[in-house]
Amino acid sequence: GTAVATTSAIPQSRAVGRLRTWFGPDDEAGGGQPYVLRRKIVMSDLPIYGKRELIIRAVKDNQVTLLQGETGSGKTTQVPSYILEEALRQQSGSSTSAAPVRIVVTQPRRIAAITVAKRVAEELGETVGEGVVGYKVRGVSVVSPKCKILFCTTGVLLRRLSHEGQQDMFSPKTVTHLIVDEVHERNCETDFMLTFLRQVIEERSQLKVVLM
Repeated sequence: GTAVATTSAIPQSRAVGRLRTWFGPDDEAGGGQPYVLRRKIVMSDLPIYGKRELIIRAVKDNQVTLLQGETGSGKTTQVPSYILEEALRQQSGSSTSAAPVRIVVTQPRRIAAITVAKRVAEELGETVGEGVVGYKVRGVSVVSPKCKILFCTTGVLLRRLSHEGQQDMFSPKTVTHLIVDEVHERNCETDFMLTFLRQVIEERSQLKVVLM
């Protein structure tokens, strides 16, 4: 069946004062120092590689993008990097102070969040937790102050939303790009998250969502 939820199920923010950023540089820092991405491994043999520009354009032109691909097409590891590369390209061409980029990728299982984070970091020539790629699973946070792509379980994101409270749910301090991987693996946590997202998405014009 389908879980039914309302935002009343999310408690009001328990934080005192302003909501703190979840990861990456603070908003008041203007996104931190400009970051130059030096990709170490280009996975040009993956089926998704030829769709890179199409995916970037779809995410840019739409608030919600549904991306379908066969297992092994590369969407899990490549899409977060494509989005980050494009965001950094836009920042480098802007004369104004760039807002932080926070790409959150949810995974239904803990081991998947950790494994994929390590792989993406390796492709970008980094060690997970020391550069722009990190992960959060229950009881473990491997994230650097430079983090821009965060892999996490759906449950971990739901706990963050509970700290945001209804008014600030899915705020830019938590996420600017939300990628929901394995969205077809329906479970209660995913249903809750998508229900909350649907109720606030019209108020979050800056938020981009990719369902895969």
